Amino acid sequence: MPWNNESRQRLAARGKTPNLQKGTAAAQQSPIAGPFETHRDALIWTIRSPDGVEHTVRNLSLWLREHADLLDGTPEQARAGLMQVKRSMEGKTKRPVGSWKGWRLIDWQEPE
Repeated sequence: MPWNNESRQRLAARGKTPNLQKGTAAAQQSPIAGPFETHRDALIWTIRSPDGVEHTVRNLSLWLREHADLLDGTPEQARAGLMQVKRSMEGKTKRPVGSWKGWRLIDWQEPE
């Protein structure tokens, strides 16, 4: 049975529980869960900029946010574009994609 509007409003008014508030702050500071190079899902990426400079980075999203001035677009757009290139390299797209606005993906790997 779907929730009615009154139930949704009551739940929204309660906000986060104290335990959830503590957990969220702790997760943001955790070296394996927060926005750090040591994030547990962070891969090692080798990318080439439009001017030919090669960058090897761990945690692509973090690197893109820290180097947004190098991008022709937002970090979110750059990540989406490079992920599309990765999917193309894996053979998961119908049309091949080689770059995002001149940025090329050279390689990616799991950290050791």
